[in-house]
Amino acid sequence: MAAARTYRIRLALRIACALAALFWVGMLAAVLRQPGAGAAAAAGAGGFVLFFVASYLLYARTWIAVGPEGFLAASPLRRRPVPFEDVLEIVVRDGLGGRVYAVSTRRGLVQFTSLLALSAAALVLAAS
Repeated sequence: MAAARTYRIRLALRIACALAALFWVGMLAAVLRQPGAGAAAAAGAGGFVLFFVASYLLYARTWIAVGPEGFLAASPLRRRPVPFEDVLEIVVRDGLGGRVYAVSTRRGLVQFTSLLALSAAALVLAAS
């Protein structure tokens, strides 16, 4: 895609997840060094480490690039190019977790949330 504009998860959220992961790595190290600390405490801290590392990786690898021919939606496991000719409908819904954008295409549904620094108007205007 030539001259594509890329939209990513907000930087503040990515930084917050990375800092939380580092904090819980420190807590796990402290629990493991503490004499008499229970296995449940170590497992709990380890669970938080896994959660925040997974969240950071998800947020760091999720993005959308909008170009003149279409858009490319990327997730941690997949990249999906969608030409504008394949867009059938765009539905925007507000919910408790923020705004959700659903783009129906000939190849299936592409969904993303307002966590992405993306204006729905930009996608709609580019699709028309």
